[in-house]
Amino acid sequence: MAAARRTAQRLRLNGATRSSVFRTSIRCNSSFSPAFSAERVSIEQPVPTTSPRLVALHARVGAPIPVDTFLRALNDNTSPVVSQLGTNSHLSHLGSSILGYYVSEYIITKYPRLPSSILKAALDAFIGVKALKSLAREWGVELFQKDVEVEKQIGRVLFGRVDDRIVNPEREKGQQYADVAAATFVRAVIGGIALHQDRNAARAFIEAHVLSRKLDVLQLFAFTEPNRELSHLCKREGMEAPVSRLVAETGRKSRSPVFVVGVYSGADKLGEGQASSMKEAEFRAAANALKGYYLWEQKDVVLPSQAGPDYKGSFIDKGEVIVNTLNTSNLPLSSEYYVKRLPRKHQK
Repeated sequence: MAAARRTAQRLRLNGATRSSVFRTSIRCNSSFSPAFSAERVSIEQPVPTTSPRLVALHARVGAPIPVDTFLRALNDNTSPVVSQLGTNSHLSHLGSSILGYYVSEYIITKYPRLPSSILKAALDAFIGVKALKSLAREWGVELFQKDVEVEKQIGRVLFGRVDDRIVNPEREKGQQYADVAAATFVRAVIGGIALHQDRNAARAFIEAHVLSRKLDVLQLFAFTEPNRELSHLCKREGMEAPVSRLVAETGRKSRSPVFVVGVYSGADKLGEGQASSMKEAEFRAAANALKGYYLWEQKDVVLPSQAGPDYKGSFIDKGEVIVNTLNTSNLPLSSEYYVKRLPRKHQK
């Protein structure tokens, strides 16, 4: 009995300690519990919004949201204090949707001919987990440390931490990876801006921190069969079949030959490639021709979300070229090399 009384007293003390540290307000609209009505109920849980680390980070990020919302954005749903500070899952979900919309709108409007795979790669480069983690690191965001008391870490991203491993990561329920937790925080900040301000404020924040980064879309392309894809493209656009021609060469019989091949559709030169073999030069010429088509860019474009009543719409392309890999016998690529190394007696 004495042990039971001591346990009950300890629980009461712990509850009193927690209630003196955290303070918040909730609204309960449930009609199933007579103990809670649709009135504002105050709970003794003061939110520690005066932490120097938290205030400094909030000022550094420059997000136009209250400090308590910013603190909630730092608290992952796997955090050890999620019951006291709330979770950023709802804010992160909203922020993820807003990020995806505005960044997709920007890329598709600026590069309307991008293939879907390149579009996804560009989106990942802008708003993927690694990109958002890098952005959080630039803001100076610190992550939760296992060996430090939670009360001393207010202002960091709080989450149930699990360390990354190369093979078979031991991730359990209630744990999160550091990069995912950092990305969730960035999304939650954007969601909080949209709720506290409006979508224009969220878009301005995204333009300043996400879309202001330079992305070399050219490096995202990796073709496997550019010759066939270029043939399909010319056929779809009503152009003559592409023809590869040798433009220049040097050192054919040396250890370091160089061949320059151009790919033409009628009299129009579509692309040019240079390599140590004619096959590779032809491959690069077709790939460069496709890049020139897919990377067509609209200059000074007006985004639909920024358009006024006089907006006339944006250019919408036919889409990428789909190559059927099962039946390719009727779509050869003609190659015409001007051979000037043959002896005269073999030329007709």
